Amino acid sequence: SASYPISVVVNANPATPVITANETSGISNNDGKTCTGAAVSLTGPSGASTYTWSNSGGTSQTSLTFNPATTTSYALTVSNASSCTASNTYTVTVDTKPALATSGGDVVICSNAAPAILTASNSGNLIDWYANSSGGTALTAGSDTYSTSTAGTYYAETRIASTGCVSNSRATIVLTINSNPSEPNRGGNVTLCAH
Repeated sequence: SASYPISVVVNANPATPVITANETSGISNNDGKTCTGAAVSLTGPSGASTYTWSNSGGTSQTSLTFNPATTTSYALTVSNASSCTASNTYTVTVDTKPALATSGGDVVICSNAAPAILTASNSGNLIDWYANSSGGTALTAGSDTYSTSTAGTYYAETRIASTGCVSNSRATIVLTINSNPSEPNRGGNVTLCAH
């Protein structure tokens, strides 16, 4: 019987895709650890023919943004021009946020009693103080008290030291400083006549 040569072509698989995370929540940025409700972008390598992400309906994009509620693993499968594939998995760790700080209450003092001591607390966690209800730079960090001689509204934010996750909102503390009354007039000297 006749024999015929058969050519076998073995196409190479693409390299295992390296997945990188982009997030700004928690202690460190882009480490794959985030806080509840924060967005995380995962990006695969460039140059693949197709990208298939799990947990996304198989959307073919180089990167996708997720808002995981709990720790979740995401798989990426890439293919090359020969339709050969390679896959990798990336786990995003989600840490919970702390509860709102408990305010020590608004404070009213007279000007000669300044500075005032504002207080707030959250058991086992740190308190950072701000002049803004959101954003801004902390006036002081990691203290249940804040000392100030300036009247106004101050905000206390809870922070978990181990994860860097902060409360969704800030407790409000209002400081009112009332002016002291003027010193009363003593009047002039008085001359009396003897009787």
